[in-house]
Amino acid sequence: MNKTIRIKVCRGPTDDISYVDIKPSAKIHIMGICGTAMSSLAGLLKEQGYVVCGSDKNFYPPISEELKRMEISTFKGYKKENIHSGLDLVIVGNVISRNMPETQALLSSGLPYITLPEALNSFVIKEKNTVMVCGTHGKTTISCLSAWVLDECRLNPGFMIGGVAENFNTGFRFSDSNWFVVEGDEYDTAFFEKTPKCIHYLSKYILLNNIEFDHADIYKDIEDVEKAFRLLLEKQSSSLFMACVDSPLVKKLISSAKQKVITYGTKKGDWSLIHRETLPGKGQVIHITGPKKQTVEIQIPLPGEHNALNALSVWVLSRALNLDQNQVLSAFKSFKAVRRRFQVLGDFSGITLIEDFAHHPTAVSSVLQSVREMYPGRRVLAVFEPRSNTSRKNIFQEDYQMALSVADLVFCMEAYNISGIPESEQFSAKQLVQHLNKKSTPAFSAEDIKNMVTHIQQQAVKGDVIIIMSNGDFGGIYSLLEEALA
Repeated sequence: MNKTIRIKVCRGPTDDISYVDIKPSAKIHIMGICGTAMSSLAGLLKEQGYVVCGSDKNFYPPISEELKRMEISTFKGYKKENIHSGLDLVIVGNVISRNMPETQALLSSGLPYITLPEALNSFVIKEKNTVMVCGTHGKTTISCLSAWVLDECRLNPGFMIGGVAENFNTGFRFSDSNWFVVEGDEYDTAFFEKTPKCIHYLSKYILLNNIEFDHADIYKDIEDVEKAFRLLLEKQSSSLFMACVDSPLVKKLISSAKQKVITYGTKKGDWSLIHRETLPGKGQVIHITGPKKQTVEIQIPLPGEHNALNALSVWVLSRALNLDQNQVLSAFKSFKAVRRRFQVLGDFSGITLIEDFAHHPTAVSSVLQSVREMYPGRRVLAVFEPRSNTSRKNIFQEDYQMALSVADLVFCMEAYNISGIPESEQFSAKQLVQHLNKKSTPAFSAEDIKNMVTHIQQQAVKGDVIIIMSNGDFGGIYSLLEEALA
């Protein structure tokens, strides 16, 4: 059982700062509990003996099932009744706005409230050796691989990751060890703290993989994104940074860094990816060279150059920590990837079905190239749903057209829930399809899942590889398509 801890909190409508003692078995309420990070935090608190409950607008698998399994009480809707005097602390997620009924009840109640990063720092990280993974792409895979490598090297790390690590069958774990891995998201923190979450985590080691424009609902342009990551370097002044210099913005930022930086990249950096060999159906072997010109061969069950760089970043971390090289290489080989990241759902009548989380144009292109590497000579069918706050806008309209042209056939869903987005700013699946058809890439669009499944079923033939890309549930297309193909 945990001990009484003293934490800094906010109170009242003006977010006044004070301190409060949180006792063992304290009752903690989480607003926005169905978010990936928030549900993981709920699990970490539950494992420490706290009584946890939470509210959200919608509850959907697999998170709803996980919360039920952990016996965490949940309330649908942000209602004022969710806030009462029996609570000891409230943790506020970044989906919460100040004008919600539950928020107004919280602000007038006098109850202490806190952000997710500060809660993680206070209840979990504390004085641990924390590894934080940051960047636009690859965070979840790198975080899972880092946790697995540390675990195989007998360091028994705790972790909180925005995805399910197949080696652990969970996205979080509380541990009494001195090691912790956290995925550092650049999204904003809370309505009373409009700065990136990643700058608040107390981190000793930071992996910075790349920087591109994303989160158009938070950042207005790439310069705004750059400011956020510059703030990361300023706030994490005592951390050791491991940075990928393939990314122009990362290279620019670290040139003025005051902390120690170890670089890596493709044929550049302190550690360099010099060659890789694809093992169709099995992953790849990557060859890297280091500061003393030593060469290392690493086998990973993940395809694509982007995953080669993801693995290289974790290798650089392992060298910084002076971990046993043989144990590290063995961990790479036994890594089971991340759920929803290039996850093979099965073979249906000779058609291979794969699910991936890709939603940014760069990720879409990388995933499609990976499919071609893993399944040479086979036809690639890309099924894409614009669902993120950025992809639902036409910011990357042309970029998606180029990224999806890597496939042999393209099926694009109309953007998910574009209400509230001006028509002139909306992503257009029809426009994308027209462009691809003109460029000799057969493409189809649909406004509902049944029509989409019908289109795919009519076009798919034995030997095809279908890759479904969405950062949401895609209307349950996975099971519908499995049934249709079978």
